[in-house]
Amino acid sequence: MSVFGFLVVFGFVAFAFWNAAVNPKRALLTTVFLIPWGALYADFGLWVNAYQISLLALIIMTVLRSLYSDWRPRAFFGTGIVLCFLLYAILTSLLQIAFIPQIAINLNDGVLRGPTGRAMVQMFMFCFIVSPAILFPLLITSREQVVKIFRIYVISALVLAVIGWWQMIIWYGTGTNPIPINSFNLWLGGHTETSQGMFNFGDLLVFRMNSMSGEPRSLGAVFIFAMMMIQGVAATTPGLPRGKLFGIWLFLAVSTVATLSTSALALWTICSLLQFPTALLFGVKLRISLGKILGLMLAIIAPFLIMIAAVEASGFPLLDILSARTIERIDSNGSIEDFDLAIIDFLKDHPERAIAGVGVGNAHLYAMRYVDPEYQWYALGRVFTAKTQYLRFISEIGLIGLGIFLSWMLVLLLRAAAVVRDPRFAGIVAIIPITTMAVIMSMVNGGIMGEVYTIAGVMGAVGSMVPLRRRQNIGAPQPA
Repeated sequence: MSVFGFLVVFGFVAFAFWNAAVNPKRALLTTVFLIPWGALYADFGLWVNAYQISLLALIIMTVLRSLYSDWRPRAFFGTGIVLCFLLYAILTSLLQIAFIPQIAINLNDGVLRGPTGRAMVQMFMFCFIVSPAILFPLLITSREQVVKIFRIYVISALVLAVIGWWQMIIWYGTGTNPIPINSFNLWLGGHTETSQGMFNFGDLLVFRMNSMSGEPRSLGAVFIFAMMMIQGVAATTPGLPRGKLFGIWLFLAVSTVATLSTSALALWTICSLLQFPTALLFGVKLRISLGKILGLMLAIIAPFLIMIAAVEASGFPLLDILSARTIERIDSNGSIEDFDLAIIDFLKDHPERAIAGVGVGNAHLYAMRYVDPEYQWYALGRVFTAKTQYLRFISEIGLIGLGIFLSWMLVLLLRAAAVVRDPRFAGIVAIIPITTMAVIMSMVNGGIMGEVYTIAGVMGAVGSMVPLRRRQNIGAPQPA
């Protein structure tokens, strides 16, 4: 890292700690805002990004605040099960650390990526990634904060979309990408190579939006997550300006198309089909009729059909490109990707390892020799994990760990569903479809766990906003 890069990172670290010390609630919103900004990272053997720095500062200052002030952390709903999840993951990883294969890893990426060193670091990182589920309930004390958290994430996605369209205008206008992938780390003086989100379609060069979220697929996932949040709010919360919400949703949808992300399209399709049926299981009432839903779907589809027709009429083969990015990419393996294939093949040969997993961050050590020859040129000797979260859970902490995680989410949903039946909390009922969407989406996409554990933290806070008592009393008339 260059001196300039060091000064930039040091300056942001100083700001993050000052922000967390002066105003923890504002620091919380800052941290949530930064979750999708994956391109703001520095790699000096250990990869850290702006979100992680902001979160770490918030954790440290919260601990110091509890030690040196009158403030004390309070118990929150779900404390036991989240600690059980963490304890199981760490213990099962520790028990296996002496037996992990010591295979050759390319240490040009940093000595911390060696087998034993990475195994130790990943146990800490696992706790760190899950930490919002423990930290945020300590700082969220009102319904208004819950609304602000959801709103700030959507605003963050919108800012990324605006930057992304600026990128596309400059790129198509000049032929130069102003923010290629990994450009920020390179700007800081990190050892990395930039890459371009683009592909050739015949003689046509097609550019893919990546903005400041990292890769195009990461940006697409952020847009879809924000769109699904808007869908959850619009369908369950009365008295909202749905025209404004639809405009924001449509802008994010068009921006998602600009990423040309196959996985983003699959995520939206799967989550849209399951978001509300699963929410209905928890007693959520939709505030929009079936006829309005069908009309809204038509209103959504019609502009896209018009846009596609206009683009096709201009001579740009949009339908062919979309087909090439989706249907034509499905081969004999379906849509399973490189690293997932290797891990699945390992588990097929060793099904017993799927029970407790091989330890946090260790799957590549076992699956390396199963990498398909087609991908060995870039995968051999490199660290990798499963790209789908369900497979990452199974390979690293096993079916037991996956079961604890899903049980944790179920407990949070059941408690939140009981809380929002209280008239005082009816305004945040959208947290149920948002959470069901997040859980479903996380199983397909492993890149949104920051969002998932943030929502778990929000759910823990919501579950603690009504005193723990018999479930049937929640929602009963309160004394004047």
